[in-house]
Amino acid sequence: RVAHIESYVGLVEVGVGLVPAGGGLKEAALRAADAAAAVGASNGELMKFLTKSFENAAMAKVSASAIEARAMGYLKPSDTIVFNVFELLDTAKKEARALAAAGYRPPLPVKQVPVAGRSAISTIKAQLVNMRDGNFISAHDFLIASRIA
Repeated sequence: RVAHIESYVGLVEVGVGLVPAGGGLKEAALRAADAAAAVGASNGELMKFLTKSFENAAMAKVSASAIEARAMGYLKPSDTIVFNVFELLDTAKKEARALAAAGYRPPLPVKQVPVAGRSAISTIKAQLVNMRDGNFISAHDFLIASRIA
C-alpha cells in the first residue's frame, strides 16, 4: 500500500448501520493473530490483540492521517507514506513495478483464521451493553457491533 500523509482511513460502514465487508475485519483478525503468535500468545489470549481493532471498527473510528492509520492498525509499518499528493500515483506505480521485478507472488489464501471464541464474544457483548446503557451507542450500534464480534 502507498498512502498520502493526509489519508483518512477506517471501516466507516458502521457509521451508516452496516457491517464492514470486503476483508477489512478479516485483515484485522489476521493481524491480531499474527501479533499474538509473534509473542507466543495462545488463542485464549487473542482478545487483547483484537480489542483495539474491534473498537475502531465498532465505533467507525477514522484516522486523521496515514501516520494515525498506521498506529490504528489500518496500515502496516512497511506501507509507504508519501507527503506530496502529486507523487502518490507515481510512487505506487514504482512500488508495483519493483514488486513485479522482484518476482512477487500474492500469499496463499488463509485456510483458517484463529478466533478468540465464545468467551471473547461474551466479554465484547458485556462491554457493548455498558456502552448502550450508558447512552454511548444506540441500540442499532449495539446490533452491528454484536455482529462484528
